[in-house]
Amino acid sequence: MKGLRVPIQDIPQEGLTVNFGEKSSHLELEGEDSSWISPVKGSCLLQRFDSAVLCRGKLQATLIMECGRCLQKFHHSLEVGFAVTFQAKVSPPTEEELELEAQDFDTYSYETGEIDLKEAIRDHLGSAVPLQPLCRTDCAGLCPQCGRDLNKGLCQCPPQEGDPRWAALAHLKGVGGSPERKDAATKA
Repeated sequence: MKGLRVPIQDIPQEGLTVNFGEKSSHLELEGEDSSWISPVKGSCLLQRFDSAVLCRGKLQATLIMECGRCLQKFHHSLEVGFAVTFQAKVSPPTEEELELEAQDFDTYSYETGEIDLKEAIRDHLGSAVPLQPLCRTDCAGLCPQCGRDLNKGLCQCPPQEGDPRWAALAHLKGVGGSPERKDAATKA
């Protein structure tokens, strides 16, 4: 085994466990919105079935992200389980075979007698990174008027009035509506 490349003939019938720790730059994981601060660690079991190889494993990594509400930097740990299949590359697909099915997204090909785990690891870690990262689930975010971090306390801005375009709907709920409407809602 060299890096994340495993020769097919090195995988015994009972399977092969591969443990690794790779720098994020090695895996080409650098993104605009996050910084990977620890090596990607993982373990996977490779099992060979004729020319196909089943790979099941777990990945761990930590990255620094920016909260989507308050814009503060925070550490986010990822633990990802994955299962993929490596198939020997055959002739180019026909037009009918070009249509992808669900299982095709976890199938990778190899052609040099060895499988490369790098692409599968990168794909599964990349899909586990949250699109809207939050430093915590109850993050209050920033005040839309003055920009103060509301996690550190309330600001002195006056409460925002609702959008006047929604005022008609507020009356239907009985909020701020006419007394007749409120009376009708309580009798019903």
